[in-house]
Amino acid sequence: CSNMLAEVKELIDTDNLCELNISSTTIAAYIIGCSDKVYLDTSFNSTATKGEWMLELCQEVQADKYICGGPSMDYLHLDEWAAAGVQVIEQKWTCPVYQQIWKQFQPNLSWWDAYAHLGADGLRDLFSYS
Repeated sequence: CSNMLAEVKELIDTDNLCELNISSTTIAAYIIGCSDKVYLDTSFNSTATKGEWMLELCQEVQADKYICGGPSMDYLHLDEWAAAGVQVIEQKWTCPVYQQIWKQFQPNLSWWDAYAHLGADGLRDLFSYS
């Protein structure tokens, strides 16, 4: 837990919400072993819109999977994604109940809450829950 507090203190030493979010996401990806690279969409030059833009980004980083929320499925041209060799996975994740210090479980607080209560292994297990 003291290791986590050091990470949080380092993160909140900014007055820029975007930097806070990027740092937090990078740490979460590292902890769960999801990726050794986090790419910002602003580092790519594209004039495409919505689904085409995301497909271009996936191709640029040689991704073979793209996870997106349900509403995005409405405008993606899945045949184009398949032709490009990128599998589109619709995210349908809901937070399972895990032990918190509260009397009543509070879902979807943040990954930091889950990390504080479950540790790195528990957080990985939680995110792999389907």
